[in-house]
Amino acid sequence: MIISTILSSAGAGLIYTFDLHTRTGLWVSSLIITGIGIGIGAQQPLMAAQTVFKGPDIALSTSALIFTQTLAGTIFLSVAENIFQNQLVSQLRTLVPEIDPRDIINIGASNLRLVIEAKFPQDLTAILTAYNNAIRRVFLIPVIFACLNAIPDAIMEWVSPVKRGKAGAQAQEANEKPREKD
Repeated sequence: MIISTILSSAGAGLIYTFDLHTRTGLWVSSLIITGIGIGIGAQQPLMAAQTVFKGPDIALSTSALIFTQTLAGTIFLSVAENIFQNQLVSQLRTLVPEIDPRDIINIGASNLRLVIEAKFPQDLTAILTAYNNAIRRVFLIPVIFACLNAIPDAIMEWVSPVKRGKAGAQAQEANEKPREKD
């Protein structure tokens, strides 16, 4: 879990530094680092639950973890969207006050450059800067949460899944032995 915290924090921090001129090599490597860190971090709690809990509690704990991870993703997706929309409107009003922010929002990110070059070519850089600033505010969320992961890393009980696995295998063998009839 410590590796997950390090990789996801470093990767999220690198993503937070993106601007209009970020080179492809930087953003690809940043996304790979972040993806590996988040992937490890999503799996480690499930392994920990299987190591710490016994019997039917394993199913309950892993399902609770998966539910919590999914719910958190759902909630923070709407939080991120809200932050992005509010920041984009604020940035557009500051950088290009003559353009209605709703017009830019309605264009969407996919066709933004093409439509802006056609409608507002003189404001292209300012609008892209507003978009970048708004997205950077959203990227601050994973930076904060990735760094906050260090807290549970520090207080979580350290239990070896290997030792637990050997004990589990011995228990399995004991259960599989034929019982003697009285």
